[in-house]
Amino acid sequence: MDISYSYGYSKSFLCETVVTFQGAQDSTCFWYSRMIIIATFGRIKSEFPYELSLNQTFYQTLCNCSTFNTTSVTVQWPLSPISPTASILSSMTITSCINSSLILDATGTSGNGGMKWKSISWNVTFQYEFNKSIQNLVNGACNYSETGIINSLCSLPLSELTHGIYNFSISVVNAFSLKSTSYALVNVTKSLLPSVTILPSTLTISRSTGFELLGIASIPSCSKFVKLAYNWTIQDETTLSYLPIKSNSLNPTIFKLRPNALKSYKSYVVKLTVYASSTSQNYAEAVVSVYPPPFYASIAGGQEQFAVSGELVAVTATISDDVYTLSYSWFCVDISASNFGSSCSGIVFSNSQSNLIQFQNSSSRYNISVKITNGYSTASAYSIFNIVENRVPIVTIAPLFYKYNADTKIVLVGYINASMSCNATWSYTVAFTTNQLALTS
Repeated sequence: MDISYSYGYSKSFLCETVVTFQGAQDSTCFWYSRMIIIATFGRIKSEFPYELSLNQTFYQTLCNCSTFNTTSVTVQWPLSPISPTASILSSMTITSCINSSLILDATGTSGNGGMKWKSISWNVTFQYEFNKSIQNLVNGACNYSETGIINSLCSLPLSELTHGIYNFSISVVNAFSLKSTSYALVNVTKSLLPSVTILPSTLTISRSTGFELLGIASIPSCSKFVKLAYNWTIQDETTLSYLPIKSNSLNPTIFKLRPNALKSYKSYVVKLTVYASSTSQNYAEAVVSVYPPPFYASIAGGQEQFAVSGELVAVTATISDDVYTLSYSWFCVDISASNFGSSCSGIVFSNSQSNLIQFQNSSSRYNISVKITNGYSTASAYSIFNIVENRVPIVTIAPLFYKYNADTKIVLVGYINASMSCNATWSYTVAFTTNQLALTS
């Protein structure tokens, strides 16, 4: 019996319909072929390994039979399990006022693989020695053992903490028994220092998008009101060098950067220092990780263009990446009817962004393509060149593609290469709309 054909190839369904295992009700399956089923696991509540078997009720109903041969398989550990990354953020120095609290933020911890943490444990030392009462305080305020998920902040009343240095740590073990630990050193003092927090404390963005961070600062309730001063800085997390970048926001509590201000594949530490006086200051830090925007390429002139036989033609690749060292690989294929699929005779490329080439045969068609690599990603583009005799005018438009503000005019320039005088006429179409634009030249 063809179970896959009966159920349908293109439909996704809950795995529990066909197979049985812990978590099948939260997992999605689809038929890859008549003999293969693909499962995307949801939250697996049991530990590895576990058993997976066929849903006998489904097959008995489908085939209208009382018994049939079946088997079960054992799902083993992943070959490359996810490694966890523990994270704990807190103020480096805080003033002990009776109505204040010390906040420990471990919500940036990652790597549980979509499952509950196998274990979450906190440890704390006071003045570099173990203190049972403080450990019990932390265990009670930061208890994630019931849910197995770190989704809230820990708040410790400063009235319960003695002045001194505390070393807090969180250790997590994921379902694959891999462990990670993070530490935070906090100095609880008597001086009236401002409390500083940055939201969010961790942020991952695309280089092509901007971002903003909110700084929250306050003076302990047991102090007199003073005017606070804010100072934002940003540094490379790897080299620790400070960047000459200022916030684009006029609000001193907000750090805002426009798109493309930071480099891809890097992490940055944004630091907010708040001054209550020349001697009373505190700071907090946030980590911003940047990944690259979509990487694309094109060949100037479009995917279909004309060139004059015997004249030099500049073939140039344009790209969206302006940060990394790029490598270019050019290719040419003759797609004329008489030589379809042959290499382009007499055309040689250098591995650079632009090449000057010369086409000899009129009435020919060539497919020129380029592959661009920035060390992390690869993009490719092609253009069809139709070779004509020199009496046929060659027309190009620049820029080929561009983004315009809706309130500004769109300005395009047409270039005509002809051996005799020509008459030029502009025309256009507007995609996805029947509205017309006013055209002037």
